[in-house]
Amino acid sequence: MIQGVVTAQLQATIPVALRAADGRAVSMTAVIDTGFNGHLALPPEMIEELVLEPIGYLPALLGDGRQVQLAAYIATVVWDGEDRALEALRSDAGTLVGMSLLHGSNVAIAVRAGGLVSVEHLG
Repeated sequence: MIQGVVTAQLQATIPVALRAADGRAVSMTAVIDTGFNGHLALPPEMIEELVLEPIGYLPALLGDGRQVQLAAYIATVVWDGEDRALEALRSDAGTLVGMSLLHGSNVAIAVRAGGLVSVEHLG
């Protein structure tokens, strides 16, 4: 089970570990974005630190209704105790966990500042 916390700005956050190109694990805090149907969005500086492999551009529909093309990369996330290769989009919105990464999980959020966030694999 992954446990996180709700911030003072009422964002549900969880810890996420990604593998850099040299194999080391880099931990960060990610915001759960239920409006994002992809796996992961990462800021440019994190993509550079991890030395991720670019795979092109993917279309994305932003919250304000704009259709854009975002740079996509192969990232390895440590999820439910296992390394998982997936698509990560470059985004200036910070580190976001999308619904595709959460697929097959039960997510519980105590929606208040300091509230518990838990993500449990359904098996």
